[in-house]
Amino acid sequence: MRYTINIFDIDGTISAFTADPKDATVQPDFVDYVVEAERKHPGTHIILTGREDSRVNPHTKTLTADRILKPVLDQVALTVISAHGLACHTADGETFLHPVLEKLQADLPGLHAHALFFTQLDPGVVVERKMTGVTINVNSVPLKTRQQEILAHAKEDFVFLTAEDEDLIVADEHGSIEVRPRVGKKEGLEHFTKLGILPIGPKTKMSFFCDSLGLNGTDRSIADQFVDNGQKVFQVSNGKPDYSGASAIYTDPSALA
Repeated sequence: MRYTINIFDIDGTISAFTADPKDATVQPDFVDYVVEAERKHPGTHIILTGREDSRVNPHTKTLTADRILKPVLDQVALTVISAHGLACHTADGETFLHPVLEKLQADLPGLHAHALFFTQLDPGVVVERKMTGVTINVNSVPLKTRQQEILAHAKEDFVFLTAEDEDLIVADEHGSIEVRPRVGKKEGLEHFTKLGILPIGPKTKMSFFCDSLGLNGTDRSIADQFVDNGQKVFQVSNGKPDYSGASAIYTDPSALA
């Protein structure tokens, strides 16, 4: 059976990156398109997100949908991959966690406590404990030289602290140091596919919907991972997502053998 899976990667693609993630929006037709398409062909749409407000509770295994995701889920049940690929919420209400996310819950309190030390170095240092890691942001520190000093100190500390943990990386992110899992969306899709949770196979045609700025190497490598023997389609537009072309690449799963 060859069929189409439409994957909507929200972060920085369908929903553009903003200084404050709470300001991010999607095109008005996004919700209407996904809802209508999923009702017509159930089970063939996946939303991929790392938005912090779309939060999974690792203990109750429930998903709290944010204001971008909720309007879709209020109208139709579909699969959501959240936590940057580390949690899978199926259309029938089951939630599966990547082992790295479960392990991270035990590590987060200690990582966060260590990060708070850097707030003592300057009142402009902001520490944020996220669902999948900890961020130390120095953009509000007045002096650039002081920013660089604090970032270098933080990076050195956390590289040493996580040296024996193969699941974590320390990354520089535009005026911040972020401690996060090494695995991401690509590895998450691969993990849940191998477990048989996601309906993705070697003959699956995968369509990634994102704008031209969001069509990066990661998106391409995700598709390449799963469709070596099939077809891959990238829906690209100039400036904003264009869902109108989906009808040309969308295939009814029952129509193809």
